[in-house]
Amino acid sequence: MPRLELARQEETDLVGLAADALGVVLVAAGLDGSTPAIPFGLTAAMARRGASAGAVVDALLLLRDAVVAAGDLDPRTEPVPLVVAEADVAAVTLVAYLRGLVERAAAASATGAAALAARTLEHLAAG
Repeated sequence: MPRLELARQEETDLVGLAADALGVVLVAAGLDGSTPAIPFGLTAAMARRGASAGAVVDALLLLRDAVVAAGDLDPRTEPVPLVVAEADVAAVTLVAYLRGLVERAAAASATGAAALAARTLEHLAAG
């Protein structure tokens, strides 16, 4: 698996990074888990935002909360993913987790992935 390149920046726009990561998750939903598209997509989002792998993990966790809210899922019963110490590995595994979460949330809210993504972006923007 390609390692994510680490960037250095003190302030990262986590909401913007989460929105970029949502695109990676949606692409991953149409692919099998063995594809290198996930790390490459995350690396592109990191480069666009000048973010570190640790910031990507924070953004993906923020994205998780927005998907749960957009899908009208109960946050008390939705599993919280474990995050490993290596941020680049954690980011890739979180995308895999979010891929399943998007599918569950779309089914629970009786919408498709595109409608769920739009609602997720609204939740991200609302903070």
